[in-house]
Amino acid sequence: MKKTLLLEGACPFYCKSDSLCLASISMMTVSDLTALVRCGGEDHDECPFFISKVLRKI
Repeated sequence: MKKTLLLEGACPFYCKSDSLCLASISMMTVSDLTALVRCGGEDHDECPFFISKVLRKI
């Protein structure tokens, strides 16, 4: 069920196949629980890595 939740509205910087956060400078590995909470929904502005990635592009 977790994998289904991560497909719909998942963070564009989350690499599901490798469990990596591509928004993180170090491309850190993301646990299943963290991925579900931070990467699985459509509300990405709560994630510090997502916000940092967006701000670095400005």
